Amino acid sequence: MTYSNRSTDRSDRFRLAPVKIPIVDRAQEKIRIRLTPYGWVLVFLLVWLPISAIGTANNFLIVMFSLAIGFAAVSHVMARKNLRNIRAVRRFPEEVFAQSHFSVEYIFTVQGETHSALLTIRENDPLICGSEGVTVPELKHNEKQTCRLVCSTPNRGNIRIGSATVKSSFPFGLAWYSKTICEASDVLVFPKIQPVHDEMPYWYGSMGKGVERVNLFGTVPFLLRDYVPGDSYKHIEWKKTARTGTLITKVPAEEDALEVIVRISRNASEQALSKAASLIVHFSRTRAPLRLQGPGLNIGPGMGKQFVRELLTILALWDTNRDRNTVCQEADGILVEVDESGNLTWSRYGEDHAILAR
Repeated sequence: MTYSNRSTDRSDRFRLAPVKIPIVDRAQEKIRIRLTPYGWVLVFLLVWLPISAIGTANNFLIVMFSLAIGFAAVSHVMARKNLRNIRAVRRFPEEVFAQSHFSVEYIFTVQGETHSALLTIRENDPLICGSEGVTVPELKHNEKQTCRLVCSTPNRGNIRIGSATVKSSFPFGLAWYSKTICEASDVLVFPKIQPVHDEMPYWYGSMGKGVERVNLFGTVPFLLRDYVPGDSYKHIEWKKTARTGTLITKVPAEEDALEVIVRISRNASEQALSKAASLIVHFSRTRAPLRLQGPGLNIGPGMGKQFVRELLTILALWDTNRDRNTVCQEADGILVEVDESGNLTWSRYGEDHAILAR
């Protein structure tokens, strides 16, 4: 399981639910119109030409006025038809982190005939997106076209994302025609992920849990520990399991055998929650069992993608006003305490904090 706060370093994983294009009553669609500078010039001509034609009795100006009326009418009809035929659905990645870029996927389809048009997709708060134009080629009936827009959101939690807006100045650039697309949806946003390598103490990795042995080649040590949910069955030491009657897991590096306990304080700030999430993501790449402790909270140990997602979900929905007693269940492993400001204190149970804390 790999997490990253840089969307350019990994491919986004989108939900695999089947895409359904909603059927919208065209009579209920509202297409908004905003004139461009060229459109205002045409409006000026539509006002000036008939006045001048009446004052001068110039038949040529009357012809020009008729052509301008026809030009505006054709442009309006084509623009409305082109935008009205466009449908779109929106999909978010499975993993969205606060203050980190991610790609939003739009799947366009056309019901009826349409023409090529430059579409600009705009998202409203709380999404922050750059103004990007997305070219939708001429499509056949019910043909689909996919595009993506890079966005970010500043806050964690279960965020309500409103409908998006698509606009186009097709065909002659006289006005911007826009309408609302995509249904509003709730997106779970995890806390911001930060690097934690520089804050790890020098002694981390020099102590293990369990019985250390040397393999047959006499070079690479491995350790034995109790099985925790998420361990691969291929790493189970079956002989030891048969003798003890308890599942025993074998890990090839001593730091991987340590259980890591991340403990957050009662009045954890957003920075503290971000640090806790960063620690969970960092250690999820190892074989270390994870435990999360806090006010009225003691979850773990566990491993695997689903367990890590459960911990991140708890932090995403964390209520900073939790009024419960702090759980301090001891375990043989590394304890990382995150204070209210997000500072880290590293220690090992049974050792002096003053010696081990950094």
